[in-house]
Amino acid sequence: IENSVADVNVSGDTNVGGLVGLNTGRIENSIANGKIVGGNQVGGLVGSNEISGLVSNSSSLGAFLK
Repeated sequence: IENSVADVNVSGDTNVGGLVGLNTGRIENSIANGKIVGGNQVGGLVGSNEISGLVSNSSSLGAFLK
């Protein structure tokens, strides 16, 4: 994922993120903004980042609730 902007309102149980729930690839130059609600592995940009996942020059803004 490159050069992405996500305005979100998401909720779930596990692996909940503003841009992706489970990252196994590459995220660059991206922003997630909004409300993210989850139980386990919750993040503003990525819920869970696997060892193969790379995140660079990206950020998140908003409310993150567990």
